Amino acid sequence: MELVKKVGVLLCLIVLAVLAAGCDENTSAKSDETVCVFDGSSHGSQKLKYQILPGEEPKHADDNDEVVRIPTSFRFYAAFKDRSIADAGAPQFYIGYAKGNIPLEIEGQFKFRFNVDNACEWYARHGRRNARDGSLGFNARNNESASDLSPWVRWLNENFGTVGGQTIKASTIGYTWPELVYGNDPSAPDRREPVDIAYGKHIGRIFTQRLATSLGGRFFCGTDLSLWNKEDGINPECPPIFFETGPIHTQNTALEATQNAKVQLENEIVQQKVLKAKAQTARLQALSDINVQKCLLYARYGLDCAIWATSDSRI
Repeated sequence: MELVKKVGVLLCLIVLAVLAAGCDENTSAKSDETVCVFDGSSHGSQKLKYQILPGEEPKHADDNDEVVRIPTSFRFYAAFKDRSIADAGAPQFYIGYAKGNIPLEIEGQFKFRFNVDNACEWYARHGRRNARDGSLGFNARNNESASDLSPWVRWLNENFGTVGGQTIKASTIGYTWPELVYGNDPSAPDRREPVDIAYGKHIGRIFTQRLATSLGGRFFCGTDLSLWNKEDGINPECPPIFFETGPIHTQNTALEATQNAKVQLENEIVQQKVLKAKAQTARLQALSDINVQKCLLYARYGLDCAIWATSDSRI
């Protein structure tokens, strides 16, 4: 009987030790993530208890707390016809209407990162309802089957994909189709930087504003502050998202063929002008030669230049 009591006491001590360990779990953030700890108790209402940033000291989480790890690394949302580089479920391209309402197929990617200051709020307002068993699958690799998409990829398709499509459709009108397709257009306005950079910033700035309005907060930032060159209204801690363009084509192949023929004709005209100028220069150089002038003088009086050359050689 005494042995049974001792065993019972020992079991109780083991259970208490396990519970104590669960209430004293160390939680820390890796260098490429921030950790959000929400109160998972019955009276906690899933409110945020605290956030751990990279490099901060570990903190203790209760066993019923909800621990969420959100990446701080650079991310992208890619829409390409080449599905080996596109995000699963992302469109093959966006439709944008250039000057003159010329429809274009625009491939590219939005380059972004989480706004760390608002990352936990994003999860509470948008991420939690999409999580699967407490995980969003930020780094999961997915195929094109909708059933195989991670919650994070689904969320990107529903938000980045939708807002990106709306932005590009409505905000491409300020650019001509040749400058977007070929990278230059003599008839287009002069731009202070390459067309792909100017267009990528233009789309990125509007996309960032639209996304923040859609989500009810600035939850995402761009990855490269240097692109913005201290422009007015740019938050250095959270610059706008940048749209990096890929291949761009018109939906009318005949239009591109016509433009190519036009460019070839213009090049041919330029070449003809160059040849004509060279011929004129050669003529002027010849006329300035004293021997040529003598020969022309002999020819004016019906004399052969060869006679002049022979007589001249005897002198």
